[in-house]
Amino acid sequence: MKSRQSPTLQTHEFAESFSAISFNKHYSSKFESHKVHPERQTLKFNSHNMETYNTPFFIDELLDALSSSNDSAVGPDDIHYQMLKHLPSEVLNRLLSILNDIRLTGNFPSSWRQSYVVPIPKPGKDTSNPTNYRPIPLTSCVCKVME
Repeated sequence: MKSRQSPTLQTHEFAESFSAISFNKHYSSKFESHKVHPERQTLKFNSHNMETYNTPFFIDELLDALSSSNDSAVGPDDIHYQMLKHLPSEVLNRLLSILNDIRLTGNFPSSWRQSYVVPIPKPGKDTSNPTNYRPIPLTSCVCKVME
């Protein structure tokens, strides 16, 4: 990145670079033909939602997920793991209720579909070239706890 460029221009260069490497035009023809077939098939669900993976989350699972989470940078919702780890029990129970409601209804919060993308330079590469950066997405810590 040329240091004389405006932050906006640098941001656009990163976005174009990351978009170009993520685009499906890089798929081989063999992979494309393999990928198309399953995508056209209709999924058939024979379930009454009684499988163990469809049961509600329990408070022990939430506490375990929080205790095993590593502190990392926050996503667009600005909620940090340390905030979640220090919630009082009544708020944790409310959070658990919200997570179970999301799981039951499938109403995924729109803010969880967003992330901040931070360009991290690849070691030993020319930092003036935007293709020499690795895109690191910062997503919601609450969403990662639910996952």
